[in-house]
Amino acid sequence: MEHKRQISSGITFIAKVILPLAFYTAMIVALVGLTIEGQYGGTLGILFITLTFGTLIYLGFVRLMSVELDNENLFISNYLKTIKVPLTELRDVSQLAIPGNYRPIILHFKSRTIFGESIMFLNSSESTFSTSESSIVEELRNLVMAKNDG
Repeated sequence: MEHKRQISSGITFIAKVILPLAFYTAMIVALVGLTIEGQYGGTLGILFITLTFGTLIYLGFVRLMSVELDNENLFISNYLKTIKVPLTELRDVSQLAIPGNYRPIILHFKSRTIFGESIMFLNSSESTFSTSESSIVEELRNLVMAKNDG
């Protein structure tokens, strides 16, 4: 058995679970408090903020996965379930071109997994405010080409 290597960031759990939980808890407390006080204008404002930023938090953080790699497989976890996906099932690798440290990598699969046709993860940041792709993106693309050619 090959040695598995963590390729997703060590802060994935904090970004995926802790930050959204803190945000949603604070918004619920604010909504309940404003409603009890009869501050309905403030309640509507908090509701708007919750819906707007809640959607952004879901799209940017809650969807993150923990990813490990060996020579043959990707091991993908949402912290409740872990699946093994052969590298031969990886169709493409892309990275969102966002300057800064938050530059998620997206793995696209040939067939649907229980996590969908693609997953997103954060790589450990190599440099701050860089616009170039992470080295793991190139490494994964090379592995995809090698596995699909062989």
